[in-house]
Amino acid sequence: MQTQPVLSIGPRLVLVVFALTLVGPQRLPGQSQYTITQITSGSPDHVSPAINNKGGIVWSQMLNGFSQVYILPKGQSSPSLLPGQQGNHNNQFPVIDDAGDVVYLKDGVGGGPGLVVVRNSGGNESTIEFSSGNPPGCTEPPAGPPTCSSFRGAGQHFGISSGGTTIRTSAKVFGRESQPHGGAHSHRDLCRINNSGDVVVVSAGQVQVYVTPTYTTIQSVNSGTWADVNDSGLVVFQNKDSAGSQQVFIATPSNCGDIRDQIIQEYAAFGVAFYSGTTPSTPHCTDFTMNTAGMAQTAFYSFTNLNSSIDPSSGQSCQSYPWAVIRSPLVAPAALAPAGFGLDSWVLQLGGAPVRPLNSVYRNPVHNFAPTSQCGGAASVATRSRHMFGDAADMRVISRTVQEWNSLFKAAQRAGAVTPEGINGPCGLACVHADWRNKPGPWINP
Repeated sequence: MQTQPVLSIGPRLVLVVFALTLVGPQRLPGQSQYTITQITSGSPDHVSPAINNKGGIVWSQMLNGFSQVYILPKGQSSPSLLPGQQGNHNNQFPVIDDAGDVVYLKDGVGGGPGLVVVRNSGGNESTIEFSSGNPPGCTEPPAGPPTCSSFRGAGQHFGISSGGTTIRTSAKVFGRESQPHGGAHSHRDLCRINNSGDVVVVSAGQVQVYVTPTYTTIQSVNSGTWADVNDSGLVVFQNKDSAGSQQVFIATPSNCGDIRDQIIQEYAAFGVAFYSGTTPSTPHCTDFTMNTAGMAQTAFYSFTNLNSSIDPSSGQSCQSYPWAVIRSPLVAPAALAPAGFGLDSWVLQLGGAPVRPLNSVYRNPVHNFAPTSQCGGAASVATRSRHMFGDAADMRVISRTVQEWNSLFKAAQRAGAVTPEGINGPCGLACVHADWRNKPGPWINP
């Protein structure tokens, strides 16, 4: 669950739910489109999914008679059992922060109803909230013995912010519910909120997103239950497959509502299969960045350097859009560069200063297929040019000599790059092309 920090989410969540309760039926659905991808398959049921801002997904499923938490990090194709769990306890309702810490409800521990909320960090469990009873076996009346004088159950409705702050929304005390945030949340099982304030709601079996700031736009996602939303607008939800088993699905917004829609249409128009084997095969809105978080840059190159090309006729920098596709191996931090990949590693392999200019890095399709005389266009390149995938760069050969070209070429290989173009390639002696298609890693967002 992606939430605001604990001090600010309470009032916002109460107001949002109050607003949804009062005016929800009057709202008109927005014309949103999502690409739905099934994440899990087969039996048993996969339930209670949650997603973080990096695209990591968690859920619960039965294993040897007990509910266990599974995790699917961004960029991996197969989920795995979350390490550090005890296989003889039910672990349910997981949520995950951006660091990969997972919070879930664990049964069969402690006093009272025997429920605790635990945080699993790197395979190590720690208790966030516990249950108790007086006497120790006391549970909620009338199930508990008549001698019960007090009872407290760990809250079964909780969340974790992207930064790791946890919140509790409900606990059982003396047989009644407490609302620590000042109001009854009649929709607490159905609503989750991201840091932007967008709220995902499950109502009458339909997953919908109420968009901030007015919440008058409703984006219909799909049928389903138990949904979550992250800051990029990715929605993860639970729904039945054709065999009746509960599966986890992810919904990716395909209508960005800004200039990214135009760039995406370029990929379609030029037949660039960004995601091979999927429909549509174009980039997602969340694959683009404007370097909002300062992640789409390196120690030696700014975001502008990565999102512009040099016009060969004038020597001036030209830039098509404020958005770019930048994949993480290209901008590996300088601290990782000695390990051997990324632009900064390439620079360091050349001895650092002077830092050579980049003739071209990200190219949107129109730019990529433009004539070679227009702003770094490549005209005859294949539809799989890595410049359109955000992990390629053309470094300038300042002297335009074979000696310098060979130096850049060999340094790129030491930096873990693929170097498919020889000295007679499109760059000639003007630049050396290198890309990191062989290194795993997500696209930078936002």
